Amino acid sequence: MNRGVNIAICDDNNGICTELKKHLMNNYNFKIEVVKLYNNGRQLINDITLFQMNFDLIYMDIHMPVLNGIETAMYIRKFSNSKYPLIIFMSIYDVYAEEITSSYPYYFLKKPFSYDLFDSITASALHNLKSQDLICFNNSKTYLAIDPRDLIFVRSTGRKTLFYEADSSNCINITLKSAEKTLCNDYSFFIRINNTYIINIFYVKSYTENHLILKDGLSLSVSRKYREILKSALSKNISMN
Repeated sequence: MNRGVNIAICDDNNGICTELKKHLMNNYNFKIEVVKLYNNGRQLINDITLFQMNFDLIYMDIHMPVLNGIETAMYIRKFSNSKYPLIIFMSIYDVYAEEITSSYPYYFLKKPFSYDLFDSITASALHNLKSQDLICFNNSKTYLAIDPRDLIFVRSTGRKTLFYEADSSNCINITLKSAEKTLCNDYSFFIRINNTYIINIFYVKSYTENHLILKDGLSLSVSRKYREILKSALSKNISMN
């Protein structure tokens, strides 16, 4: 994962939230992009659905007001249709094994827990995220997690953007500019080539100054403003036939 990890801590105990955040920032600062704190599940869901926050790892208390941890996790799983973000449940009670199973938890931490155990689980989760290297997009209705290596190109259709993989395509209601900010800033092999397309240069079959052909045969024009950037990226990353 090229960017840092986005972490949420959701617990109605402010002291636990603050203590865990401090520990994470002191010990994993080089791996973390942001740690956000929430006192109930509704706050967390609002940030995910209304403000498009993409979390990779969530520490989730079970007993909380407004919306408890299990309800929150089930909503997140329904929204994401994925085992990501990773969810680590926390509770003083250990009777929830059957209830939390359907939300695909990464681990259950029984309170109070030692920092040795917390660090062991956190290190395992970070390793899992690094090995998966998923990139996530979401709006208020859709959550999309994609392995960037499998993404061939992205195409704008106005207010919506299509993400094309070898065996599937997914549409999400975000702008191409928003997709470009995430893809091109985090991964050097994604290059915007015109007003409609962002391509993965590892899927380029051939290229001329103003035109390229992808390995699936798709032919695309390259706008003047993007030609030098594309040429430089191709020369560094792939060997043209």
